[in-house]
Amino acid sequence: MAAKNPAAQAAKTAQAGQTAKARVLVDHPAHGLKCGQIAEGPEALIQALADAGALDAHPDAVDYAAGQGAEVVAIGVPAEADEAADASNPAAE
Repeated sequence: MAAKNPAAQAAKTAQAGQTAKARVLVDHPAHGLKCGQIAEGPEALIQALADAGALDAHPDAVDYAAGQGAEVVAIGVPAEADEAADASNPAAE
């Protein structure tokens, strides 16, 4: 069975409205994340980044970061989000 594309899964999950939170373990400039923050976004994207070792999605890790006053940062699928915004904004043309 072929491996699933995390970005495609994230886009599909985002449409379904399922989100998750995770503690950021390392800086991840592609998503604008810095170590110590809490990332919130599509569940599949959070899981993909956690599988890669960039995030810790365990509830205890999120609770710890929140207790330390960590900033919550919304993340998504940037290219698709930009395309959707441009398509819904007639002034962008």
